[in-house]
Amino acid sequence: MTRPTTIADDAKPALAEHVRWREDKSRDRWVIMGPERLYVPDAVGRDILRRVDGQTSFAELIDQLTGEYDASRAEIARDVRIMLEDLVDKGIVTV
Repeated sequence: MTRPTTIADDAKPALAEHVRWREDKSRDRWVIMGPERLYVPDAVGRDILRRVDGQTSFAELIDQLTGEYDASRAEIARDVRIMLEDLVDKGIVTV
């Protein structure tokens, strides 16, 4: 059994090479497309994923979101870390 991923504050998450972030215009939504997989994030997930560019550190991403959402930095960091760690474990995001 593999250990779950832990994302450090200085990590720069990016979408995996085989994954595509695309707008599905016919259904008016954004999707993550991978081999034999399709993920449809909610509005908050989309806001997080559009910032996952391989250049922005996890800490910088949290700082950006803290300025836009009415929640504490600790809450935002916890929720984003859980989401991204799950996507890393699924091979969708790399760190």
